[in-house]
Amino acid sequence: MFSELLTYPFFKLALIGVAIISVAAAIIGSYIITRRMVAICGGVTHACFGGLGLGYYLGISPVLMAGVFAVGSSLCVDWLSARLRVRQDSAIAVIWALGMAIGVLFVFLSPGYVPELNSFLFGNILTINTNSTISTTSGNRLNSRYGLSKFISYFLSELCLGNRSIAKSGSNFVII
Repeated sequence: MFSELLTYPFFKLALIGVAIISVAAAIIGSYIITRRMVAICGGVTHACFGGLGLGYYLGISPVLMAGVFAVGSSLCVDWLSARLRVRQDSAIAVIWALGMAIGVLFVFLSPGYVPELNSFLFGNILTINTNSTISTTSGNRLNSRYGLSKFISYFLSELCLGNRSIAKSGSNFVII
């Protein structure tokens, strides 16, 4: 039964996509849990709705605007918590509500019916294509090679190890 499903190219791509995304989610999720920022996932996701609404209203790519809103909302949470000394969970709640309000406003103001809104909000893993799989793989490689490995080597001792020290041995980390 399962072998029959693997004869379909779209199902193979969906399985590959899930495997790639699960690696990235595990790495980023570990960081989010150790920083006690679990609500940031929901906050950024819901703030992206503002980007979708603005993209539809302006007639530009809703996915591009959602990406801009994701980065912008993350930076706003950091700015609110660092500069204005607002607790991170409060800053996340503000960005969450603001993004949803902007999204609802611009979807309402968009002329006509917004046909692809459900596909943007909920997605469909079976519609992943080869280009999406390649770009996701490339993004994971860049993140793991340049961003995350340097981040872990610098901040891991502060995040989870407390007073213990950490040494880098080749590509492995040794807790001392």
